[in-house]
Amino acid sequence: MEIHVSQREILKEGAQEFGIELSPRQLDKFDAFTRLLLLWNQKFNITRITDPEEISVRHYLDSLAPLAFITPAKGAAIMDIGTGGGMPGIPLKIARPDIKLSLLDSTHKRLLFVEEAARDMELSEVKAIHSRAEDAGQNRLFRERYDFTVSRAVARLPLLAELC
Repeated sequence: MEIHVSQREILKEGAQEFGIELSPRQLDKFDAFTRLLLLWNQKFNITRITDPEEISVRHYLDSLAPLAFITPAKGAAIMDIGTGGGMPGIPLKIARPDIKLSLLDSTHKRLLFVEEAARDMELSEVKAIHSRAEDAGQNRLFRERYDFTVSRAVARLPLLAELC
């Protein structure tokens, strides 16, 4: 699968609008993530979005948008609830390699994908957690252990706030 130059340009310019400068190495990691996402998607239906440019906008830039408003401290612990295909967690980790990332999902095959993606891109301090959000929210191992929690398309905000 060839990644188009325009995907990199869209991602680089979009990130700059959020105040994020992505290095060539970080852009390479996004390319690698796209390749892996599309490969796994053929068997496991990870995402319905399969155009690399649309992936950059709808998955990666949407995932990076919170960094326009918050600046997590170096080494901040972040949990991505209902990570699915790794969004927003993995794009955040690529942009901020210093964060400690936990990816929570109730579907084992999605966690296998995000674990492979993290290994493939050599992302350190990434942990996959197989659990439902409502169970993890009551578990002392996870409760009040994170500086930030992120999520996409899991639940309406009032319910999501209860889960977190």
